[in-house]
Amino acid sequence: MQTVDLTPAPTPSGDWANLPAVRVLRVEFRATIEQRLPPLVTAALHGAMGYALREEACRCEGPGHSRSCTYAELAEPHPPAGAPSSITTKAPAPLVFAPERPVDGSTVVLREGERLVVRVTLIGPARRHEQLVLRALEHAGARGLGMGEAKPRGIRPSLSLDHVSMEPAPLPIPSRRIAVRLVSPARIVDDGKMNGAIEAKAFLGAVRRRADMLAQLYGGGALPQPSFDDVVLSNRDTNVLHVRRYSTRQGKRMIWPGVIGRFVLEGETLLH
Repeated sequence: MQTVDLTPAPTPSGDWANLPAVRVLRVEFRATIEQRLPPLVTAALHGAMGYALREEACRCEGPGHSRSCTYAELAEPHPPAGAPSSITTKAPAPLVFAPERPVDGSTVVLREGERLVVRVTLIGPARRHEQLVLRALEHAGARGLGMGEAKPRGIRPSLSLDHVSMEPAPLPIPSRRIAVRLVSPARIVDDGKMNGAIEAKAFLGAVRRRADMLAQLYGGGALPQPSFDDVVLSNRDTNVLHVRRYSTRQGKRMIWPGVIGRFVLEGETLLH
């Protein structure tokens, strides 16, 4: 595996200074033979990495995990004392996976030697476990995520982790106009139902809630609570995508609906 120097990431400032610092890694895998991968590759990779991480970093006895368990810290974090009321039994993990290319719902086909690129964001304290995460990703890729015609049934073709580089950290930049691109299916829930139309206030409210949870868990505390009443959504080019995936937690195959596409947000509130 070839890597480049991973320099310290910048930290947020101003009204959003409580956001945790992040490190964004661009991880490149190479297919050792031709293979077919699930439509939502990042979900499959996240699950496979979790297994590898548990084998390497968990030394807990019994069904649960101790609060000092590195695996639990990265993959199944305990809600700490004083956690936001919206967090009950499971806190958001400080690792986020994103595809480089937008998901289109179809099986991903890689020819021998072709590359698969994903972005892995380490949030707050997860940054200190960067090398552990990379080792787990390397092991997950070697074990394989998809299927290959040249391999016997039950043996997965492998992916070789070849190169890791650091991407610029996404910092909040005040602007009256923001272009948004959803590269993997986004589930915006409004009154218990998924919002397939994407409205400005619902979308920004969902983003702020998640950012606020991450800030309280891994950053400096709660974030501002703007109303977003003046924000207008335009130039919408989105659709609902139903992606097939396997849920390790539920032990079954499922359809994962979410919104994919582009739109623009405009409003004075976005400046603050």
